[in-house]
Amino acid sequence: MRHRLPAQLAALACAAGLALTACSEPEPEARFPQTPVPGHCADWGELRELDHSTVQVRVLNKGAGAGAAAEAARELEGRGFTVLTTGNDHSDSPQADAIVRYGPMGLSAARTVALQVEGARLERDSRRDPSVDLVLGKAFDSLAQQPAAPADQVRMNVYNTTAEPGLADRAARQMRKRDFTVRKVGNDPERKWYPEDTAIIRHGLRSEPVARTVAAQVPGARLVNDDRTGLSVDLVLGGKYTWATKDFTEPEKVPETKQGPRIGCEA
Repeated sequence: MRHRLPAQLAALACAAGLALTACSEPEPEARFPQTPVPGHCADWGELRELDHSTVQVRVLNKGAGAGAAAEAARELEGRGFTVLTTGNDHSDSPQADAIVRYGPMGLSAARTVALQVEGARLERDSRRDPSVDLVLGKAFDSLAQQPAAPADQVRMNVYNTTAEPGLADRAARQMRKRDFTVRKVGNDPERKWYPEDTAIIRHGLRSEPVARTVAAQVPGARLVNDDRTGLSVDLVLGGKYTWATKDFTEPEKVPETKQGPRIGCEA
């Protein structure tokens, strides 16, 4: 029966120059597989969009305007992505509107990021982790608009800025009939006054899709980004508010994001 040498004894034996297999250091265990996972490229069309919080992305500038990477990173964070870093790209990649670079373990993450950028070119490299690089080229303008939120994902507060009593309560009942979740109802805690507006919908980057769904129910409502970080919005009733639409109104559909060529993972 073969016995392993204790670690200290093996070290002494190696120091003495004895020919022992224990002298060779074992290869460190790879955290991620180093070879492509079979079938990933063929399954591209069936890959699901990942939860944004699980996707780690670097945002790099390659000819876009000054500050473009920082602005795109801020918006991606607002959409729930984990941004690792921002900076400039010094690779030999060709100029494009945008490039999404990924390794064998990052195919689903790459597709999720590519859905945020119209016409993004996808390039597969040999990285061993599932992180993704988003490289912004000269023609990059902005991230693609997100689809509006479905009714069951709407979380909102309803506030009154007018002198008409009970207005927020009536509006809240209308919103609940649409399967929206209404939390707080009452006078506007910010004590704003909007005599010339039908309604204001306050939102942040993450809740902008929710705001568009709510806005479809209140014709003439105006969206205001107040930099909140959560997923809820405020429907703030102005001086010209009378009533919401009779029934749930579908928000305007966002065109599907078109993707560019897939280099290293062709269709």
